Amino acid sequence: MRRISILFVTVLFILALPAMALAAYTDANTTAPTTPYAQSFTAPLTDGDTSDNYQGNANRTGGDTNNVDIQDTTSDIANPDVKNIIKSKDMMMNDFTGPRTQRTHGEYQNNTNSCASCHQTHTGAAKDLLFKGSSSANGVYNTCTACHDGTLGFYNVFSPSTAGTFGGTEGGNASVHLATGMANIYMAPGADVQGGNQIWNDEFDCAACHAPHGSYSDRLLHYSPAGMANVSTADGGNKLIGLTVTDTLLAADAASPEHVLYKTTAGVAGIDPAKEDAATEVVVVMKKVADTSGTPVTYSYEMDTTPWVAGYEHAMGDNYNVLQMLYYTRFYDATTAADITTDVDVIYGLAYAKGDIAGIGSADIARAYVVDLGDTEVIDGQTVDMEQIQIGDFGGVKITQINTDIYDEKDHGKAISKYCGACHSLYMTHSKDADGDGVFRHSTDTDRFNCLKCHFAHGTDVTVMKDANDETVESLVAGGAVEANATDYMVDKNASSALKRYTNMSVCWKCHSGVEGKSSKLMNNTYYWENINTNPRGGAATTEHNWTNNDWE
Repeated sequence: MRRISILFVTVLFILALPAMALAAYTDANTTAPTTPYAQSFTAPLTDGDTSDNYQGNANRTGGDTNNVDIQDTTSDIANPDVKNIIKSKDMMMNDFTGPRTQRTHGEYQNNTNSCASCHQTHTGAAKDLLFKGSSSANGVYNTCTACHDGTLGFYNVFSPSTAGTFGGTEGGNASVHLATGMANIYMAPGADVQGGNQIWNDEFDCAACHAPHGSYSDRLLHYSPAGMANVSTADGGNKLIGLTVTDTLLAADAASPEHVLYKTTAGVAGIDPAKEDAATEVVVVMKKVADTSGTPVTYSYEMDTTPWVAGYEHAMGDNYNVLQMLYYTRFYDATTAADITTDVDVIYGLAYAKGDIAGIGSADIARAYVVDLGDTEVIDGQTVDMEQIQIGDFGGVKITQINTDIYDEKDHGKAISKYCGACHSLYMTHSKDADGDGVFRHSTDTDRFNCLKCHFAHGTDVTVMKDANDETVESLVAGGAVEANATDYMVDKNASSALKRYTNMSVCWKCHSGVEGKSSKLMNNTYYWENINTNPRGGAATTEHNWTNNDWE
């Protein structure tokens, strides 16, 4: 019965998605952009909130520019309309270098002025003291889009990017992750609400996927999407529950536990000696790793360096009395099983505990989600540069673009699917009858076939979609096509374009005719070979390097 209910909600959400997304263009915003490339317009896709609440705010967030140093138009990136958002220009850094622009999101300095970019201490317009929004309008979405609507001249979520676009049009059959707060997280297609996670009931907005105060991932991807860092691994989350501490690490084999809580020294654990003295007693999580290079497969333990999540929930009593702080990462006394977390010095980001650890008997370890979107790898004997590409400079802060080749590389792709699967839980699985319900799926829990190979994270539109040969409207026009014809050819004809990178079902044609010897099901026909020079799948090589076999699969 639960599965039927989930299916009903999922189908209802999918059918409603186009109307929900496009309603923002017609009902809620009379000054909606006429094209997805609009760089400056008032309150894009908001609930009519077009004014900033700066009255009585000493830093005058969003107000006039008196006595406030704001970004000017001489930046390396065009910056036509900053609306006095940035408050951390011409600041000195902790090491007295500068002056330069301090980051708004993370990397805070001890003299930071970044908080005023988003918050107002006494006169917030929305909860969490955000400077935009209201009691009825989502403050997160309104505050984020105050900068990321093109105001800064970069990272405009309404213009095409490697994440897609929120700025599509009805004519372009746009679909988006509806981050305006109109939907709840549990409405995500493929959601499987487990583990008593209350965050499933929260509004879905920008902060559901991004951590505005910093994270362990590129693009500020949230360390606990949908709160799943605090949900047990048994329920699909990333939290290790009930680990019992040991000071003797046994040899690993196939039957050994996947994770062990180990009391040892920093040197033995392999903690960077620049961070911790080698003789310091610590408690760490060890993970089992397999060496498949020989026969038989051998196993060993190494330190799990996945950051631990800092934070807590309140156990509340009458009259708002706090009865207990329920820490996400928690340590228990070996004798009494009492919570002794506050007695322990927890080094969350470096994944170990020290100090008064003698009495620890067990622990629950909430581990962060980590997605690396920039790296250099050696693939098939060749060094492949997949680092993020710098496209500008903003007062000393690098502005970068993701190299999409990294989306399905070894040790990267699966982390992407795991991240998306925090909400779309049932979509991260093997291609098998996983639940005994007769529903079969692509194997999205691998490095190669992850969510971002087929979908954009933000949204899609005819202006960002590709065909099976990686052509876009722009590239077809550059090749001589009439723009109207190229647009009609590329527009997705389905009821919802479903955040797809490839129009219609062309991703199937791309994949299943493009990997010789593995996914060649669609190549065995006369039409393919007689039209190989003119067929859209033939001709020039594809622009993505990862549609061929790799020896690590």
